[in-house]
Amino acid sequence: MPRKLYILLSLLLLVSLGAFWLWLGEDSPLRSRRARGGSPQEVMRAAYEKRGTIAPGGKGKRASASEDVAAQEDESSEDDEARYLVTATSAEQVAKLQAALRAARIAFRYDPRLRTFQFSEHSDALARLLSGEDFADLNVEDNLSTYLLLPQPEEPEITGIPVGHRLRRLVGAEGEERGSGVKIAVLDTFVDVARAELPSNVTVLNPFKLGTDGEAADHGSAVVSMITGAGDIDGIADQASVTAYTVLDGNGYGTALNVAKAIVQAVDDGANLINLSLGFSYSSSTLQAAIEYAQANGVVVVAAAGNSGEKTHSTVCYPAAYEGVIAVGAVDAMGERASFSSTGPELVIMAPGVGNATRFDDETLLFSGTSAAAPAATAVIAYTMSQMENLNAVEVASVVLANADDNGTPGKDEQYGLGVVDAERAVDSETPGIYLVAPTGVTRTTLPDGTAAYAISAQNQGTEPLESIELHATITYQRDDGTTASSTWDLTFSNVAPGQTVSGIANPTIPAGTPVTFTTTVSSPQMFYPPHRKTTRLVVGE
Repeated sequence: MPRKLYILLSLLLLVSLGAFWLWLGEDSPLRSRRARGGSPQEVMRAAYEKRGTIAPGGKGKRASASEDVAAQEDESSEDDEARYLVTATSAEQVAKLQAALRAARIAFRYDPRLRTFQFSEHSDALARLLSGEDFADLNVEDNLSTYLLLPQPEEPEITGIPVGHRLRRLVGAEGEERGSGVKIAVLDTFVDVARAELPSNVTVLNPFKLGTDGEAADHGSAVVSMITGAGDIDGIADQASVTAYTVLDGNGYGTALNVAKAIVQAVDDGANLINLSLGFSYSSSTLQAAIEYAQANGVVVVAAAGNSGEKTHSTVCYPAAYEGVIAVGAVDAMGERASFSSTGPELVIMAPGVGNATRFDDETLLFSGTSAAAPAATAVIAYTMSQMENLNAVEVASVVLANADDNGTPGKDEQYGLGVVDAERAVDSETPGIYLVAPTGVTRTTLPDGTAAYAISAQNQGTEPLESIELHATITYQRDDGTTASSTWDLTFSNVAPGQTVSGIANPTIPAGTPVTFTTTVSSPQMFYPPHRKTTRLVVGE
């Protein structure tokens, strides 16, 4: 090679290396990776985001100013987390918002079934756009986190008579057809079928690739075990087909968007019922849109009411608080409301949820919470569906609600909703000739003169009118000197329709703060069964 040509090529090589080094600046993907570490995708994304040529959440392809920004929404990785959500209210609003976002070069991902726009950042540009007249009713919401109440049976506030292995019997689900042909979706933590000894009719999906280890790892298995049975536990709807969608990690954490997406997937997969033993402190428009999608497709959504107890305001959490969702509270084996069970006007029904026998890991443990009550109610609906094959899920759910055993204040109230689930009553609701009456509860009330009194109630739980109901109540308490005293009331009610609850007033002259025991016996001349008895313990004045 001629010497001059060799020198020329060497100079060109040096110039090229210098240009390469100048290019290897702060914006360089290679230098970013060397400084920050991380995967090639993360490095490329960081560099291009800094240059402003790609949407947050993109895969790293540079977009020129002349390219359609709509491509940015297509490039968003499904693995990238959406931190902020905007849910449109109509198809027209969706079209307007899409056009406005593209014009403003704001990156987004859109889910048509949820009508939800997803963003990785809440930028000033997005805030300005949504402040316009066309979008005044839209809000940017955080992708909320969900929570669970872990079973802690030793805690003193979890009181009441435990359900144990009696769940199927207590809810009246002892027929031969127990959920056959019914598809149930359970959205929870990962369900370990083999370790929990769950049956083969349970399928597990983990659509978001969430972790499976942690303090709450067995929550999902416990929930499913009450529906299908496992080990030594009898399931209420053990013949149903259950698909468990992992929407929470092993520590019980998840997001509103993932729960909403799983609801939509469950609907599209053909679920009849969806169980949600989880809660959010605040409402999410995205989650609500998913609930509405399920309801529009004839899918019944059942959710735990929450474990915040009774306060001066409603304590029912979301999604249980949404209209049309069956919000489930917890009672003990005697049908008495658990002290932790949330209350409020959104509460729909109660189910056993104190000391339920469930599978945790490879053991049988007692589980307390509305997380335990919700699957009991879901399973009762599934059980009833298999007994009433001519009705769809929504119709059967209505039958179950209409035939709940009243408790607390007569009719729907904020402590018990419509009452306690009763599968036997629901299944027999169209069977003539059933004569049955039962005491339902004792609740404190105040007379017009301001004195405290107690309403003692009974319900016609048969399918025929009762000409008369005889209610006998005995109140027993201890005097200051230690001796026992009692008072009695006899009440008679006439022409009581099926499902109707009647009540009378007892006004004992007992000092406030005295613990008392109400023993209520109720019967009817038309009833073939022996009189039903119920014991209620409370404190006068509370």
